[in-house]
Amino acid sequence: MDGFNFKKSSILVVDDSRPFLMLMGKMLNNGGYDNLHFARSARDAFDLLGIDTPGGNDPLAVDLILMDVMMPDIDGIEACRQIKTVPRLDDVPVVMVTYKDEVAALEKAFAVGASDYVIKPLSQLEILARVQAILRLKQEVGRRKEGERELQELARQLEAAKRSLRQLDRYDVLTGLGNRRHLEAMLEEEWRRAMREALPVALILIDIDDFKGYNIAMGYPCGDACLKQLAEALESVLGRAGDLVVRYGGEEFAVLLPNTGIDGVLAMAEEARTRVEALGIGYDKGPDGLLTVSMGVAIGVPLADMPSHHLLAMADEALTMAKEAGPGQIKVAEER
Repeated sequence: MDGFNFKKSSILVVDDSRPFLMLMGKMLNNGGYDNLHFARSARDAFDLLGIDTPGGNDPLAVDLILMDVMMPDIDGIEACRQIKTVPRLDDVPVVMVTYKDEVAALEKAFAVGASDYVIKPLSQLEILARVQAILRLKQEVGRRKEGERELQELARQLEAAKRSLRQLDRYDVLTGLGNRRHLEAMLEEEWRRAMREALPVALILIDIDDFKGYNIAMGYPCGDACLKQLAEALESVLGRAGDLVVRYGGEEFAVLLPNTGIDGVLAMAEEARTRVEALGIGYDKGPDGLLTVSMGVAIGVPLADMPSHHLLAMADEALTMAKEAGPGQIKVAEER
């Protein structure tokens, strides 16, 4: 708003007296204001401002309204009240024009949103000084509100950035799956729910067999493509909204299955292994020349003193047993 030209301000003068409108116009012109508009009644002013005339001509944009207090039909006080109910006009200052014996009405005018007043008969020096002062005030208020809007927008952008960072912190960029941090958070949530309702929680840890050798033999771009394929295959196994698959580590994935017993989790693990093998990812050191996965399965019904990472530890032990038994094995953790 720097460099604002007050003389270009759009001013609306509302009065039922034609001689007064002519006088006001002459005074404002003498002060260099030539973007002037005139209305002989409140209703004429409403028409110009687009109040109660939806679908009509484009409403007049004004920077200041000078309005007589005493007018027939709708007086200046009621007109001011109605103008201030329009959001786009709320910041437009309304200056009431009154005779000395009407000063008592100004209290009502200020109560409905009037900004200032001038008393008839008018002095050109006074009216020009008041107009310039209130336009300067409007400019300063506008500048401060713009600054507040910019701060609010910056705050909104910062909060959005924080949310994005929090999401990135819990998701794997390569596969689009949640990561280990996301699994731990969701496991804790499901663990507490299962504790309240005495329900089982199942977890499968999945490790790609000899993935280091695969990367060396095939190249890292092929390794990345392999991880993406496995992520899609594992996601396709999930059957319920509460089921979750994440990339747990470099070549490890995890599947969280709330309210799932031994039969359900083993069926899920076998289906996951089948879908991975169906991908037909070639690797000459794997069984039948294909890449395989090993799985560790754990099930627990939470007890009051049992932390959620207990289930992770059980699944990790089962995965170690599966890896030791050879590629493509599924082992279930022993209860403890």
